[in-house]
Amino acid sequence: MRRARLRTRWRNKSLRFRLTTLLVTLFILVSSLASVITGLVLKDEYARNIDGQLSAIADGVVAGERVKVPLPGDKWLLSTQNLYVGEFDGAFTSTGAQPQLPDPLPTQPSYETVYSADGKSGPYRVYSRPISGGRVVVVATSLASMQHTGSLLVAVLTINAICAVITMAALGSYIVRRELRPLARVAAQADLLAASARTGPPSTLEIPEYPQSTEIGRMVGALDGMLTELHAALSERDASEDRLRQFAADASHELRTPLQSIRGYAELRLAGVMDDGVEVDEAMGRIAGEVRRMTGLVESLLALARFDAEQERNVVREPVDLSALVDGACRDAAAVQPERPIRVRVAPGVRVPGDPDQLARLLANLLGNVRMHTPPDTEVEVALRVERAEHADRAEQAERAEQVGQAVLTVRDHGPGIPAAALPHVFDRFYRVDKGRSRAAGGSGLGLSIVAATVAAHQGTVAVTAPPDGGSGLLVTVRLPLDGG
Repeated sequence: MRRARLRTRWRNKSLRFRLTTLLVTLFILVSSLASVITGLVLKDEYARNIDGQLSAIADGVVAGERVKVPLPGDKWLLSTQNLYVGEFDGAFTSTGAQPQLPDPLPTQPSYETVYSADGKSGPYRVYSRPISGGRVVVVATSLASMQHTGSLLVAVLTINAICAVITMAALGSYIVRRELRPLARVAAQADLLAASARTGPPSTLEIPEYPQSTEIGRMVGALDGMLTELHAALSERDASEDRLRQFAADASHELRTPLQSIRGYAELRLAGVMDDGVEVDEAMGRIAGEVRRMTGLVESLLALARFDAEQERNVVREPVDLSALVDGACRDAAAVQPERPIRVRVAPGVRVPGDPDQLARLLANLLGNVRMHTPPDTEVEVALRVERAEHADRAEQAERAEQVGQAVLTVRDHGPGIPAAALPHVFDRFYRVDKGRSRAAGGSGLGLSIVAATVAAHQGTVAVTAPPDGGSGLLVTVRLPLDGG
């Protein structure tokens, strides 16, 4: 539990504090380890030097013995504060500040560390070397100088370590702060971005560019991408709200006019202004016409609403003979306007997956759009063909059992056409090229919107362009995927 609290408190600290703390801690550990290793190496080397000196002195004593120099066997040959040399007969009792020798003396050459006989001084490093006649050469030296040197070394290393830690903490904090400054800028911009939910995000991030190979560069790139997506989403939201407001206004306007007409005829009838007979029949006919137009408008709105809500989820996916549908729609159009010349070129047996009712309505809207916006004697050309997709990998094409290609439907009229600036908006709802056109002459402005929604639900594309040969009129091209069954 305590460990969890400590971990939580540690995570709550700033990144700069944690990095600086870890950096200083690591430096302390490394410098401490280096100091310990240095001290041990120096101590071992100093001890080797002392042992070598003691061994050399003992060799000199042994050399004197070989030349028959008489040496006393019951006292130190040399007794100073730091050095003792003697030759003894196997045992010796030290007194006072003299090194306390082992009793009996070693029978093999050996090194030992001892203290004085009275225990008040030392330690001493003692080298014992047996020689002939049962005698032992003993050389001892004080280790006080080594201890003093070691203490001085520890003090120097400690002071250096403290100074180094302080310097490392200050320098490390500065370096970490400097290196994390871009991250702080990114965090500030992210806070500004989060706080701009109501006022709108900034147009750009006030952060210098960094290479994408760095962490800061990738973070800045991610924030730029998020800002771009946010601007796109807000723009789409604003555009959607604008379209919704315009849609509501247009729908209200379209419905208000026939309702006012129906209301006017009804009030005239209730006021007794109309006489029974011809006037009432004419009013009822006009009311019926307005009702039909309102019914068509409401059905179009419902169709678009269903497309918006369902997209392609509930589209019936059954093989449809598009060739037969196009041929039937052209015959229906000829029956409605016998005086309009229609040229039909339909490839036989073109089948697409989809809903036959929706596809039939699509064809009716395309031909109805021509009928609505061109003179009755204007020629219209309807063509249906198949475009095959060529695969570079024939093995892949052979493996796929389905036909790869598209059904291409084109409807071209030779009417007055529309301005080039209006082409991108022809699929907008309630859009009319001539804003002053009456409903009777210009329709509701939903026909091509339904065409676009139907094509999208069938995973196809639709485009409205000027004829490629430069002639008059308008060319509508619909592309639908072929049935693979």
